[in-house]
Amino acid sequence: MTIRELYDYALIEVNKVESESLLLEDFNYFVNKAVQQYINKVYNRYDINQQSSDDLRVLKATATLFPIKEIISNSTSGNKKFIYRVDLPDDYMHILNCIVEYEVHGNYKCYADGDHVDFAAKRLTADMAAGIINNVYMRPEYKRPYFYINNVNGLEYDGATNVPTDAAT
Repeated sequence: MTIRELYDYALIEVNKVESESLLLEDFNYFVNKAVQQYINKVYNRYDINQQSSDDLRVLKATATLFPIKEIISNSTSGNKKFIYRVDLPDDYMHILNCIVEYEVHGNYKCYADGDHVDFAAKRLTADMAAGIINNVYMRPEYKRPYFYINNVNGLEYDGATNVPTDAAT
């Protein structure tokens, strides 16, 4: 069934129930909304079964993101904390998984200078952030990275104070 046939059938049903006419713009809106709702529903159960994985296969893409700006803050203990910020692709909908790749500078533990090391990052949600940061066994480390999606569109960070400033000014 094509979109055109779907539109024709919708018009027939609208005429049957003697409803208001369905404009093409309204039809496009409702079809796109239905597609987005289906994608969200399947995403919530992704990798549970083969069918849900197959349904999203056509929408999957791999993107390599590079940190734009590094925000450093010193804690009271003298340890530095790092936050890396990236711009997501324009066609971003959901992140299915995230892999962090490090480049080793200098010899560290069993890693040689220049090695590339990959670690799977876990998604950090707002409700588990406080528990993870205060838990010594789960706090973020190089081998246990987390990612958090925060929408800061239109904001840029001031390099001196690390405070968001309005990009329009």
